[in-house]
Amino acid sequence: MLLRSGICDNVRIVGERYFVSIKLSGVPTRIGECTRAIVLAVVAACALSACDDKIEEGAKTPAATVLLGGDLHFAESYERTKSGRWKAGPRTMEGRYRDSFDGLLPLIASADLTIANLEGPLAPMQEGNPLAATRQYLHWSRPRETGDAIRNAGVDVVNLSNNHTMDQGEAGLTLTLDQLGRDGTSHFGAGINLDAARRPFLYTIERGGGPSTVLAVFPGFADSTPSADGFDPLAARDRAGLAPVDPEYLREEVARLRQQNPNIFVIAYPHWGRNYSWVYKDQVDLGRRLIDAGADMVLGHHAHTIQEIEKYKGRWIVYGLGNFNFLAPGRYRQFTKVQPYSFVAQLRFEGEAGAPPRLRLFPLLSDNRQTGFKPHLVNLADARRVISAVQAREGSNGLSGVFGETELGAYFEPR
Repeated sequence: MLLRSGICDNVRIVGERYFVSIKLSGVPTRIGECTRAIVLAVVAACALSACDDKIEEGAKTPAATVLLGGDLHFAESYERTKSGRWKAGPRTMEGRYRDSFDGLLPLIASADLTIANLEGPLAPMQEGNPLAATRQYLHWSRPRETGDAIRNAGVDVVNLSNNHTMDQGEAGLTLTLDQLGRDGTSHFGAGINLDAARRPFLYTIERGGGPSTVLAVFPGFADSTPSADGFDPLAARDRAGLAPVDPEYLREEVARLRQQNPNIFVIAYPHWGRNYSWVYKDQVDLGRRLIDAGADMVLGHHAHTIQEIEKYKGRWIVYGLGNFNFLAPGRYRQFTKVQPYSFVAQLRFEGEAGAPPRLRLFPLLSDNRQTGFKPHLVNLADARRVISAVQAREGSNGLSGVFGETELGAYFEPR
């Protein structure tokens, strides 16, 4: 819920938690958690204020701000060993489902829309699940607690096209869709058949009284290592499952959507690559094919770490966003050549319809052994080190930009 009034730039209610950003002389000065009483007092003061809400020269108020994060999972399946001994993760329900978001909430609260990749079903372990005998990592969850946590944190939309959504089979997918429906959380990337699974998420943005812009986010799972047990999680014409990465479908659907509204911005949001790894050749080839098929930007996920960033034909491919809030302990100590960081992509839609959004990448520290299972944004010095590591990679073609720091944290804006 977003309220705007007078000198109040942004008051957002996230579950039972309240955040306020205040403008003084047109400059955002603070965003922080408040009590309900403080929020109501601030809103009342704003309504009575006769101050002009002037924007600092050169600054622009975006018509909409959209966040896209990487992997989101509360890691219930990592809590204990097979013998029942405690293994890792927050030891309280509040720590797992509420406090783990603390370092992300101000950034989420600043956005009009937040999208993340939900890396697992909203379903408990299913009795008789044949995958239990063949999979090392089999995700399950406490559906009500997980659904409440997603909603209360302010995550509006979740992608389901990934390698863990089907861990509890078709029954688990059905439970997931039902729970998200009850919670009022939008979803895309999986469904009762292929048509339902690959349907893009659409979001209309009104820009300055002129023509609206439609944001279209296309899901897709590209399995780099097919399972030895032969289980196929992808949807078919008459089978429930996940959306595949399909450049030809994207090409056809984008053409159809552009006929309805030429002011469309297309994001491909694939789950691809290898865990704890930099990008590999097949991933690069597929990313470029998605751009060639009509995507304006590619924002990938799956590796649990940042990957290369490439400017291809004037459009950005962020091969790996990494994690959003993923509460497994992580294997960064084992895979020392990758970075224990992730990105949250912020898209700022400004100006006229048809103008591309400004992309800002906010680095997160994602190593839960360092953060105490509370991922958080980094300072400017750390952001420079993170981007330097990405720029040093051969696959980061054409990567340049500027750094900045707001009350939310440090960011890198590719240009």
